[in-house]
Order: sequence, then structure tokens, then C-alpha cells
Amino acid sequence: MYKKTLSPGVFVDGAIHWLARSRKPGSPSVIAAFSLAHEVFVEIPAPRGVDVHMFVFKKLLVLGGCLCLINARENDPMDVWTMKEYGLGESWTKFSIDYEWDLVKPLCLMGDEEVVLVTHFRKLFVYNRREGTFRDMVATLRLLHLHGDPCLPCSHGPKSG
Repeated sequence: MYKKTLSPGVFVDGAIHWLARSRKPGSPSVIAAFSLAHEVFVEIPAPRGVDVHMFVFKKLLVLGGCLCLINARENDPMDVWTMKEYGLGESWTKFSIDYEWDLVKPLCLMGDEEVVLVTHFRKLFVYNRREGTFRDMVATLRLLHLHGDPCLPCSHGPKSG
């Protein structure tokens, strides 16, 4: 099956997903999934042309209820690949965030255009994908450590009142 996992698991569409390395020598890393309903392991197709074991920083996460692959190399923008239709390799779409990739992590979506990011410095800001701009959020995290990944989609901004 798999020799080791390369990322923490994320839950999407009834299955737990992670980046894993196959036991077969010379085999590429894969996006593995375990279906809780059917109790079987399956492999999810990676975005076309992306070798998931050739990157310094790689991570799976969930944004807007979709499986996402963070794909980055030093001195390059961070690519966020989103699988729009679960299980269909052709449905991967990409947007890039031109920021120091090791300092930010996408947390959730606000509508179709904006992504909430958290920095290692515990600051939140919003990246507008269409305009390629950043803006600070009012909140700052005063926690010593920030752990965990969101499990529920965050597709709408905060509600007032």
C-alpha cells in the first residue's frame, strides 16, 4: 500500500486524504484517500503536470468544501490547486499567491474572489485573487501557537450583528 504519509489528513467528500509515498521503489508520491463509507483506499489524480514529490512545501487542505493541494518552491509564488469536481482529474484549477510561501497558510474562502490567509507571525489578511492584492484583517491572533485545519467550508464572510 503506502510506505509513509507526507502530510496530515484532510476530510472531503466522505474520505480522508493525504499525500503518501508508494511502497514501490521509484514510484511518485500520490494523493491517497480512505473512503469511510466503503472502507477502501483509492488514489486521487493529482493536477496534470504536477509531480507531488518534487516540491519543498506541499500540503493538502480544504477550501470552500473542495480538496486543495498547496504546491510551492522556494522563490516562486505559492500555487493553490482546487479540485472543483471531486474525483475528476480534469477539474483541478489553479491560482497563485505571490508571497513568501513559507510564511502563509490559506485558511478559508470569502466568496469567490478572496482567500483568508494566516501568517507565521499570527496575523490574518485577505488575498483578492482577481486583483492580486492583500489587505489586513482587523483581528490579530494573540495565541502562542496555531494548530489544526478547518473542517467546515468558510464560503461567506463574517456575519455582523
